[in-house]
Amino acid sequence: MEIYSTVINGGCGAIQQGSDKPITWAGAFGNGGQRAWVVPSAELVVIVTTGLYDAPEADTVVRQIFTKYVLPAVEG
Repeated sequence: MEIYSTVINGGCGAIQQGSDKPITWAGAFGNGGQRAWVVPSAELVVIVTTGLYDAPEADTVVRQIFTKYVLPAVEG
């Protein structure tokens, strides 16, 4: 499953996940992998807390949790 993510205004975006309808989300991002996503169409709020402070891989790891595991589980 291919996922395309577009970030708009630093905290909003759309994720295209194998369909012609993107999933719209809003989020908040902090140092170390602290993330909050709100996906209104799925009635979903995801909060992730990690301790990867100042680590370059923090964004990649947390984004993979959201896109590889959470969103596919919601879409069923």
